[in-house]
Amino acid sequence: KTENMWSDMFALIDMRKDEAYAVQDAVVEGQDVLLDHPWTPSECAITKGKKAVHMSHEALTKGHIRDGESFEDRPLIVNRFLSEWAPVCRAEDSGTDVAAAGAAPAAEGTTPAIGANPSI
Repeated sequence: KTENMWSDMFALIDMRKDEAYAVQDAVVEGQDVLLDHPWTPSECAITKGKKAVHMSHEALTKGHIRDGESFEDRPLIVNRFLSEWAPVCRAEDSGTDVAAAGAAPAAEGTTPAIGANPSI
């Protein structure tokens, strides 16, 4: 293609435009879960049925992070999200099985691991 660096990611994007494969909506974008207020039970629908949260650089740009935080703080941001999300949404039994790419799925009845791929 015309990209300077054509990768597997760009190949999948190009193929998606041609509807060459089926897409499952199992990952929520990080910006959708980085809220500017505490989680409420009604917001658990954001992660319901999702398998992972993609905490990309873009998510940190578009989502709400604290003043003074940056990409280098991603592990802290991810851990804070989990500590704010889990008590509300796991208590609501939202049916969510959120896990990080590369992390083992959460055992039934436990809080799932949330993380980020630092190369993304």
